[in-house]
Amino acid sequence: MLTVSGFGQEKHNSPLLTDCGKISYVKDGVIFYDIDTSAGLKGSPVQVLGIDNKVVAIHQDFYKDFSTSKVFNFGILITTEVIERVNKWCFKMNPHS
Repeated sequence: MLTVSGFGQEKHNSPLLTDCGKISYVKDGVIFYDIDTSAGLKGSPVQVLGIDNKVVAIHQDFYKDFSTSKVFNFGILITTEVIERVNKWCFKMNPHS
């Protein structure tokens, strides 16, 4: 089971929103899941529910499969390549650290 938590943008001072669901499928560094999310949660952690609630992805958006009319939410898996890219961005923003 996965969970996505974050602060939506529906209302001022929105409460923490959390929902959980199952992995639908994984393809090309993207994880698709059946979790209800709302506007403003892009960038929120996607965590595996369990002992350590490990963050495995960064929530992005939703995807509609027009052949089945099924809607999935999806996130970018946190891989070594993603971590290296983030580190490069951080260094560019603050090269003296």
